[in-house]
Amino acid sequence: METIIKAILVTILVSFISLGERKLLTTKYRYLLRPIWIAPLGGFLLGNPALGLNIGLLVELIWGSRHFYLDFGLKYINLATILAVVLILFTDNISFVVGLTLALLLTYILQVLIEEAGEVIGSWFLEIGLAAFFLTLFLFTPVLQAVLGRIPAQFLESLTIARGLLPALGLAVILAQLLLFKRSLRAQQLAYCLALVVALLSSLVDPWLSLPIFFVFWAGSYRLIQLELFSQSQLRFLVVVMVVFSAPFLVDLAGPLITSQLRLVLWAQALLSVPALLLLKFKVTQFELYFLFLVGGIIFSKWGLLI
Repeated sequence: METIIKAILVTILVSFISLGERKLLTTKYRYLLRPIWIAPLGGFLLGNPALGLNIGLLVELIWGSRHFYLDFGLKYINLATILAVVLILFTDNISFVVGLTLALLLTYILQVLIEEAGEVIGSWFLEIGLAAFFLTLFLFTPVLQAVLGRIPAQFLESLTIARGLLPALGLAVILAQLLLFKRSLRAQQLAYCLALVVALLSSLVDPWLSLPIFFVFWAGSYRLIQLELFSQSQLRFLVVVMVVFSAPFLVDLAGPLITSQLRLVLWAQALLSVPALLLLKFKVTQFELYFLFLVGGIIFSKWGLLI
């Protein structure tokens, strides 16, 4: 009975998120829906808000800036966030990365179906369809647990190692946007980037500090610009410095190639610069880079270069 109640509550939350995303996607109010607070809310409904916060921070880092540019990556990131929370928690947290990856793939499929079906049927039918999808997913979680339980432990360990590289991808996205859209980035967007980096650094001390710090820094730095106490060019420079500075702290690297603090810094900066260049030069999206990072992390771990 408890599982059924949780399933219904999460399904209602998903319906509200999906409806809100589609209604607010092209308006200035789209910033109100954020993975950093949606994921802990979903985790709270399922009994593990701390894991929800970890998911929210990672998704916010990699795809959160998607709210500012609608052609720069995955579209329905909040739906992907809550789906990741559901898959990870309802499969007894067998694998964080597997749950997140499945959530991204399912969200992409749902995104295509929503866009195609939205042209011929009403939004309420879409909400009913999404609700039915999530309720069905809850019914089949034992099957999903059994399938994931058959994944070799060594492969899951490699995925866990690859997960440590993902923050570099998220930081590279911020860096690429600062360079790619440096003339069109507005004060609110620059303030967001600064707030996110500061929140991530604060999460190393206490993850729950990141929530208030994120919103305080976002609103505070934006207000400073409005009062002309801080220029946009100064804020952009500060964010670039913060991104470069934070990379060695946020990227989880260990192995025979990391024999000193200097090498850790150099490898972290390399992991930051490569995806940033790919985003800028080849128009690769975060969605594609995410899978490239996972594959690269698995290969490096198999070669014994990362542990």
